[in-house]
Amino acid sequence: MITAAVIYFMLNFLAFNPLKKTTDKISRAENLIDNKQYNQLSDVKFAKGRNEIGLVNGSINDLLGRIQSNEGKLANINQQLEIKVEERTAELQDTLKELKNSQLQLIRSEKMATLGQMVAGVAHEVNTPLSYVQNNLCLLYTSDAADDSLRVD
Repeated sequence: MITAAVIYFMLNFLAFNPLKKTTDKISRAENLIDNKQYNQLSDVKFAKGRNEIGLVNGSINDLLGRIQSNEGKLANINQQLEIKVEERTAELQDTLKELKNSQLQLIRSEKMATLGQMVAGVAHEVNTPLSYVQNNLCLLYTSDAADDSLRVD
């Protein structure tokens, strides 16, 4: 009976308590990761040791350190990408403004060209009857002058 009690206390002290502490810390680290609180992972430290539980704890510490490091790198990369996106967005907005200005200038040029064609058409239409009248007046004038030179008083 005493032997069973000693074995129970030894198992409890050497195996069960360290396993319980490890699983509790793993749950805490899991919650931090789920909540994306990577900067707090360094607060979760697992007790290292020479036994199997200590070796596993050391590996978990290494993994948590890698997660925290990689998350920091990802945060930096995301920040750089956001800066690039903002720069490119500004460039695209400038290009869009230039394109709209060019479009307005093109529309104005087209309007002016159309107006010029219309004015030329109107001028032609007005000029044609005037030319007819002018030519006929010239003919009348020249025929009047010819009649005057033929007349003898």
